Amino acid sequence: MPVANIAFYGALSFLAGTLIAGFNSAAFWAILFFSLAVFIFSFPLRQRNEVSARKCEWHIALFFIFTFVFGIFYYGFFFNLKEAGQKITFDKMISFSGLVSKEPQLSERFQRFTLELRPPFAGEISVLVSLSPEINYGDVIEAKGEIKT
Repeated sequence: MPVANIAFYGALSFLAGTLIAGFNSAAFWAILFFSLAVFIFSFPLRQRNEVSARKCEWHIALFFIFTFVFGIFYYGFFFNLKEAGQKITFDKMISFSGLVSKEPQLSERFQRFTLELRPPFAGEISVLVSLSPEINYGDVIEAKGEIKT
């Protein structure tokens, strides 16, 4: 199998792993199913007498399974890393401050903006407020209220 095909199918296996992880399906069954599929489809379609060619095909199949499993773990690691950077207290009356990190979106009745929280909290929240006072990008906001999920 050419190196370009190995790279393509390896990337496809990685993406399949992240896709399966995104559906929150049982990772064990997904890995088992994918492993069986790779081994079934990696058998040569025609008989070869070369032992080294068959050995190489098994190494390639194991590489595809590894990239698939790595995709599953990468997906979980990425979201754990993202959540580790957040420190937000939900459903409790608190005082917090933050910086308006995106341009506010105006509608007929309210304005919505993204607030990047300042210490002791960390993370971003979406805030809905009335049209007055006018909020602009870069404003520092101090508020007291409940952060809902």
